[in-house]
Amino acid sequence: LGLNRDKIPSAVAIGLIIWMSVQMIQGIVGFSLSGTIAIEPSWKIEGLARFGLLIGMLFGTAVFEEIGFRGFLLAQFIRKLGRVVKNRALLITIALLTSQTFFTLMHIPWKVMNQGWTQAVFLDLLFSVFLNGVIYGLVYLRTKNLFFVIIIHALGNAPTDLIEPSIESPIIMLILVIVSCAMWTKITTVDVRGIDGGQAR
Repeated sequence: LGLNRDKIPSAVAIGLIIWMSVQMIQGIVGFSLSGTIAIEPSWKIEGLARFGLLIGMLFGTAVFEEIGFRGFLLAQFIRKLGRVVKNRALLITIALLTSQTFFTLMHIPWKVMNQGWTQAVFLDLLFSVFLNGVIYGLVYLRTKNLFFVIIIHALGNAPTDLIEPSIESPIIMLILVIVSCAMWTKITTVDVRGIDGGQAR
């Protein structure tokens, strides 16, 4: 399932650097726009309880979804489809799109129950849930570190900003994640052997 505990330290370190970088960027942007660096107002109201959502994501939702849809389902699609699909790029594309379609479908009942079935909900499912699933899948394939994906998933859902944001924190984080992946191991192609046990060629 991709849960290699030896990869926890690097996942935590890079995740923490990304979170701190987001706060630094928010501070710089905020100071440039207003001349001050403001603390996120909700800290005065919620205090340390703000960490509750992040902790819930780190040890609950993000863990369940990453193990289920990236660590297991994506890997299984790569393994099974690799027996018939020999083109690696096509294999990765089909496996990603198929597994993340299931990820999106899982969110429909919760979305409909809380927000009803509207065009806005449909677009959110398509451009937020599905796209995020594909991004998380690509990050996992690139880094082969599911703990790192769990951390960025949790921060994406619960940014836990210390500095009052002038820019949407998930946007900044996405840019930093892309940079992190680009600077990860120097791999020019996705090596699915680290994901599926070497079945796909």
